[in-house]
Amino acid sequence: MQSAVRKRIFSAINSERAIELFEPPSGTIYTIETASQLAQVPRRTILIYYKYGLVSPAADPADIGYFFDGAAIRHLRRIHDLRNICGDDLPGIKAILGLMAEVERLRWEVRSLRQPNARGETKENQENVAKKNGRGRRATKSKLKQEIKNDRK
Repeated sequence: MQSAVRKRIFSAINSERAIELFEPPSGTIYTIETASQLAQVPRRTILIYYKYGLVSPAADPADIGYFFDGAAIRHLRRIHDLRNICGDDLPGIKAILGLMAEVERLRWEVRSLRQPNARGETKENQENVAKKNGRGRRATKSKLKQEIKNDRK
């Protein structure tokens, strides 16, 4: 049973790559009808996704109607793929999307820690050296504050 679920999840992840092929020009906004065609999701389904908080239009629908940008269309496709796997469990899909967003945020944070500074050191390495030398972040900050005070004198 679990292997069948894993296969479906991996196939959804692989199909996610196909989603990313759609790259509209930046700043382009689409009507709900065009978004429906581009995402291959019925208009009514998009409205249901909006009702459950799974997708947000580019502007307030009460003001000018439902308009979506390229990121929302990619998001609609991802929701549709997850719905094929999970069925009609929209709250479950919302939880999965939240977890996926958190994973992306953490990946970005790890990448930023691994990027070298001007001296070729990463933040990760700097923190490890500080720990080995018995200095934590606080010790480093207090040392920097002291150096600033000395420079002002």
